[in-house]
Amino acid sequence: PVDEQTGTFLVKENLKYQIPIGVVDRPVKGANVLVLSDNLRGGELAAELLQEKLHKKSTVFVCGSYSIPSIYTRMKGFFPKADLYDWQVVELFLPSVDDIEQAKQTILEAFRANPDAQGIFLTAENLSLAYLELCQEEKISTQQVHAVCYDTDPVLLQAIARGDILGTIDQHSANLGKAVAQELLHFLEAPGSP
Repeated sequence: PVDEQTGTFLVKENLKYQIPIGVVDRPVKGANVLVLSDNLRGGELAAELLQEKLHKKSTVFVCGSYSIPSIYTRMKGFFPKADLYDWQVVELFLPSVDDIEQAKQTILEAFRANPDAQGIFLTAENLSLAYLELCQEEKISTQQVHAVCYDTDPVLLQAIARGDILGTIDQHSANLGKAVAQELLHFLEAPGSP
């Protein structure tokens, strides 16, 4: 589901008709199956990738949203590592991680305000794509900034191969879907299942 309220509604409606339901990456109560990514570890891994290129006192942007639990959890995983590495973290919050144009503007404003920033962690796919568009438009120099993205969009993988991005955090969405399907199969095959 897009958000927890929608997820809760869908779960209630399905359970009313005794339809087993699985939820991926949203902490929705009442679902028969709930499979969550290890977003906290994803944030830690992003910091570890950046740590290979950055030094103490580096300014690092973390681009995300508090309103989406999976993204916020990635950020929470990143922050303690950033403290450990003694980085100056600038948080860039967006009301929508789906609006690429808004993300581009926010990222550009952050670089204008902090021209010495050396790293950025982009916690969602569209934020990653917004950053890449800025690089392609030559509004940001990939040689000056080290970036870690999220997801495995082919464009991101090509950017990694070119060296424009250090790496990406991929939490194997297909495997999460497979895990839910396999668990739901138990409910569907259970004696007396509608």
